[in-house]
Amino acid sequence: MNEVVTAPVTIAPIDELAVLRLTGADTHTFLQGQLSADVGRLTHQHSQLASLNSAQGRVQAVLRLVADGEDVLLVLPAELRARVAERLRRYVLRAQVKVDAEPADWACYWSSGTASAAGIEPPAESAGAASANAGRIAIRVAAHEDRWLLLAPPGQAEPASRDGSAAWRLAEIRAGHPQVYAPTWETFVAQMLNLDALDAVSFAKGCYIGQEIIARAHYRGAVKRRMVRLRVAGAAPAPGTRILAGDAHAGEVVYGEVADAGAECLAVISLARLGDALKLESGSDLERLPLPYAIE
Repeated sequence: MNEVVTAPVTIAPIDELAVLRLTGADTHTFLQGQLSADVGRLTHQHSQLASLNSAQGRVQAVLRLVADGEDVLLVLPAELRARVAERLRRYVLRAQVKVDAEPADWACYWSSGTASAAGIEPPAESAGAASANAGRIAIRVAAHEDRWLLLAPPGQAEPASRDGSAAWRLAEIRAGHPQVYAPTWETFVAQMLNLDALDAVSFAKGCYIGQEIIARAHYRGAVKRRMVRLRVAGAAPAPGTRILAGDAHAGEVVYGEVADAGAECLAVISLARLGDALKLESGSDLERLPLPYAIE
């Protein structure tokens, strides 16, 4: 790894995100049988996006895996941390794995732009690239933008820094990155959230919880709903908000955030309804916006 400067970094906390730590000799093998992605691809230079699923193939959480020595850190919404920890512990059985739901040594921040990244080694220009320096881990979450998820000890942000969760959510929406929250736990299958297009699903690694349903949708061409990006003139819609085409149900909001003019959101929409005029259940019209990657 190249030597880098260690000047202070201007960063903003992401209070809505939290970290789980998994330790033990069987951690990687255990996660390989739990998550949609190939955990074997996780390295200190590459983080990995994945989903945790029910036996019926429904996504319970979207996770970013980060290597920390021999341990694995899982980054996820803080509101799901205890629920995901409990879900994982149910499957540990005799495996040598410990799930630490509240690791005291890591908190989540974000930084973007050259100036604010002065004290870290910017990861390579590929999605998921990671680098560690001076007690911090930086992850480039999208290849097309200079934006980093930073894992660092609590208290790393400057005193004047305010919660950056809203700005982070909007950037994630514009990157087309899905997230699951409590209202949408087990609402979507991985492909509905475009996780296959984001390299978060492996169709070659073998069995994991929910694999049969996810693989069947892939090989039988049974994906009938996909995630798209939308603009709404009004408040940001909550996760799970219904979307209509006329009077017919067309889909649900994944999550939304206030933008320059109104709000933007990601939503899972029936492919048969993508050409229709869409609106929120409240009546607000929706305009489709582009995603920075292709979906089938």
